[in-house]
Amino acid sequence: MVGQNKHRELEDGDEVTILDEARFVFRYPRTRDTNRFRQQYRLLQQLGKGHFATVYLCVERSTGAQYAVKVFEKRSGDSQRSQNEVLHQEIGILKGVSHPNLLCLRDTFDESDGVYLVLELAPEGELFNLIISRQKFSESETRCIFIQLFEGLKYLHDRGIIHRDIKPENILVADKELTVKLGDFGLAKIIGEDSFTTTLCGTPTYVAPEILQERRYRKYTKAVDVWSLGVVLYICLCGFPPFSDELYTPEHPYTLAQQIQQGSFDYPSPYWDTVGDLALDLIDRMLTVNVDDRITVDECLEHPWITGKQPSVSDSTDGLTGALGKLDFSKRKLARERTLLSNINDVGYSEHEQKSGAPVKVFHKNNAGKRVHNHPAKNAQEREVSPNEKSAPNNFVNLGEQGDPVLFDDNLRKGRN
Repeated sequence: MVGQNKHRELEDGDEVTILDEARFVFRYPRTRDTNRFRQQYRLLQQLGKGHFATVYLCVERSTGAQYAVKVFEKRSGDSQRSQNEVLHQEIGILKGVSHPNLLCLRDTFDESDGVYLVLELAPEGELFNLIISRQKFSESETRCIFIQLFEGLKYLHDRGIIHRDIKPENILVADKELTVKLGDFGLAKIIGEDSFTTTLCGTPTYVAPEILQERRYRKYTKAVDVWSLGVVLYICLCGFPPFSDELYTPEHPYTLAQQIQQGSFDYPSPYWDTVGDLALDLIDRMLTVNVDDRITVDECLEHPWITGKQPSVSDSTDGLTGALGKLDFSKRKLARERTLLSNINDVGYSEHEQKSGAPVKVFHKNNAGKRVHNHPAKNAQEREVSPNEKSAPNNFVNLGEQGDPVLFDDNLRKGRN
C-alpha cells in the first residue's frame, strides 16, 4: 500500500491493484537483441565524419549490395538533446520522401551503441570533391547536374519542405554520368505553403541574405534554397564562390555577410569569358536579394538555359550583380565549410561599395541596366583558366551538421577596421 497522494518508483515484481478489481505485476523489459544491424549488414571502412555522425560503407549480408550507413553515437546531456533534434528531423524527412535525385533512407536501427541510418550509396562521393579535382564543369555538364537538382528540390518544395543547407558537400554523385542526389536533411524543415521560419542556420557562403536579417525582421521561405543552389551553380561554372571573406581588402571593406546582404558579386575575366549569357542570367535571377523578385524552382526548370529554348525578345537578361571594383579573384578559393546554427541577432552593415572604373569583369551593367562586355572576348579559349591558388581536400575543415555556436564572429558582423 503506497497511500493516497503518495508515490514511489515501481520495481520489478511489484503488484499493482486497482480498486481490488484488476491486478497487474510490473516487470522490467527483458533485454532485447540490439545487434540487428550487424546481423543484416557488415560494417566496412569509414567514408566521412561530422559533428554528430560518422558515415561508413556497409554491405547487406543477404544480397551483397552496398549502402552508406550514418551512425549517430549515443551521448548524454545537452549534446544528446541537440543530436536527437537533428536525428529525428532527418529521419522524419527521409521517411517521407522518395525521389531519384534525393538520397533516400533504406532502414533505421536503434542499437545500444547508437542509431544507424542505412542510406543509398553514392559511389562517386560529394560534388565538392569532384569540383576540387576538376576545378569546374562545362556548361553542358553543369546543366545535366542542375536539371536533377531542380527536380529534386521541386519535389521537396511541392511538399512544403525547406532543405536549408544546400551546398556541394551535401550533393552526392552516384555515377560517372553525373547522376546526383541531394542529401543531409539534418536542417530540413516542413512548413506550410504560405508559412515562413526564423531560425538562423545554414552554411555561411551559401546562406541567403534574408536569413542574415536581424531576428525581429528574419522571416524566410523556400526561396532560401534557390539562393543556395545559385551559389552552387556559380561555383560549378568557375570553380570558386561568388561571395568570400577573402575578398575583404582596404579598398573593398565588405565582409562575407555584407557581400551577401548587398548581393555584391560579379563574373571576373578570364574565368567567365566562355560562359554564355543565359547561364549568367539564371544565376542573376537565383541570387536576387529581393525575395519577391527571386526566381522559384519551378521557374528555374523553365529557364531557357535549362530547357534549351531561345528566349523571346521580351525576355529580360538583366541581373542584380554588384560592382566589386579591382579585386584579386585568384584568392577566392572553394573551401569546405561547416554547417552552422546560431542565435546571433544582427549582422552589421558598412556603407555601400563604390564602383571602380577598372575593367576587371567580364560583364558590367550600363546606365540602362543591361549587361555589356568590358572588352572584346578575343582568344577566349586560351584565357579560360581556373584560379591559381588551389587547396587539397584534406586541408579543409570536416563537415558537421550543426557545428559551431556562432555563424559569423564579431569581425565578420561589425566589419574590420
